[in-house]
Amino acid sequence: MSTADTSQTTEFRTCNVCGSVFLRLDLLIDHCKERKNLPYVCEHCGTAVKYWSEFKKHQLVHSGERLHVCPVCGKAFGLKNHLKNHAEKPYYCEECKISFKSEEEFERHKLTHQREKPHVCVECRKAFVFNYELKRHMLTHTSIKGYDCKVCGTALNQLSNLKRAMGIYSKGR
Repeated sequence: MSTADTSQTTEFRTCNVCGSVFLRLDLLIDHCKERKNLPYVCEHCGTAVKYWSEFKKHQLVHSGERLHVCPVCGKAFGLKNHLKNHAEKPYYCEECKISFKSEEEFERHKLTHQREKPHVCVECRKAFVFNYELKRHMLTHTSIKGYDCKVCGTALNQLSNLKRAMGIYSKGR
């Protein structure tokens, strides 16, 4: 596989303090330890914290230990605030395991699982579930470039493209 192929499949890592984007987890860890004075960096996801107690609490997310149980449905959580979020979001999608606060949000979400995509691009015939997705896609067919790269000055048409570029630049940090 070529380098270009790898960069497209790599998940970008974002600093939870300053928002800098990195192509690799090890680069994010170095950034947090050296530049942000955050000595505790999760090797699993890159979350960085200043205090050991915060770090140990965060590690429960990855350990599988689930001590906080919902009294309504019996679902268990590793962190108390995850149980709280669950209680605040009673509408649960069995298909993709996401919860929603309102029935309206949940109903809109369920549309993503339908095969029907009524919003079709007149330029290339690509179809979308939601109109906002079509509108975002339409930018690929225009010369509107609303995102300027501060490193090289290139104008880009979508925020996701800018984030991808920033991850490539941070590779050398």
